Amino acid sequence: MLELYEGYRAVAVFGGRHPAAGEREYEQACKLGALLAAAGYMVMSGGYSGVMEAVSRGASQAGGIAVGVTMEIFRGLKPNPFLSREIRTRDFFHRLEFLTTHASAFIALRGGMGTLTEMSLVWNMMQTGTIHDKPMILVGDFWRPLLRSIAGHLVIRPEDFGLFHYADTVDEAVARLTSMHSPLP
Repeated sequence: MLELYEGYRAVAVFGGRHPAAGEREYEQACKLGALLAAAGYMVMSGGYSGVMEAVSRGASQAGGIAVGVTMEIFRGLKPNPFLSREIRTRDFFHRLEFLTTHASAFIALRGGMGTLTEMSLVWNMMQTGTIHDKPMILVGDFWRPLLRSIAGHLVIRPEDFGLFHYADTVDEAVARLTSMHSPLP
């Protein structure tokens, strides 16, 4: 499905659907999209509003490629206008399958239950060895306390928390990504 973009590596960006233009989280995601595009990465997201729109907007305005992986179950929602391409999937499961299969790296910003689900699935796939050599970067100072809280209530091995890379800013996230992962396949 992404054959048109051969020669690019895709970064799946996870984040909330509520931030609007002008809000800090939206502007942060827009900057992330621009930085990823400037570094030579294709950006993938869920394709709708909030962080998904912002990261697509940033990538698009920087001359990059923004792919939105939307779902047929959201009949009333329109994809954001900044997408280079929309890929429609049936439901959450197929969307997640597509994103985890086609992305070569993952970046998670602040979001809600969907973001937590996406981050947890990638984490579990890394922990079980289903995903290899695909870094997951968590952006923001809230991730460590959240994961410490999870560790206090679930049975998770300490080394599984070491599967993540952390960044306080989107600039740091892209610098970390490019230092360990080439934008070209």
